[in-house]
Amino acid sequence: SSGINAEYGDILHNKSGLYGISGSSDSLTVEQGYTTGDPACTLAFNVFAYSAKKCLGAYSAVLNNAVDCVIFTGGIGENSPLLHSLVCDGFCPVSHDLYSRDRPVSDITARDTAGDTAGDTAGDTAGDTAG
Repeated sequence: SSGINAEYGDILHNKSGLYGISGSSDSLTVEQGYTTGDPACTLAFNVFAYSAKKCLGAYSAVLNNAVDCVIFTGGIGENSPLLHSLVCDGFCPVSHDLYSRDRPVSDITARDTAGDTAGDTAGDTAGDTAG
């Protein structure tokens, strides 16, 4: 019985997710496969994004849609505009235009989180906190 549990634990913790679907645990490799049309990588990346979006939606519901912004961190999160788009597209409370590698989180203003995502931080509205 403990051998079966160990086997299931190994499958769940080491051989599922991106690796289980695409054969690679490297998110960059899976993303590259997605962009070149590899079916397994496309499925793996879409499942990953769907799971993140589902989690985000659950948190949003608990917060009564009072989500001001979403910050992607840690490797695949912070380095993948494609993932940002797949997770945030169609997610009404949050605009995925708030963050890009050229616009760090410190530049996001109160005006942006209220819905104006034009990208300038010139300080021309009362809600601005930047420059």
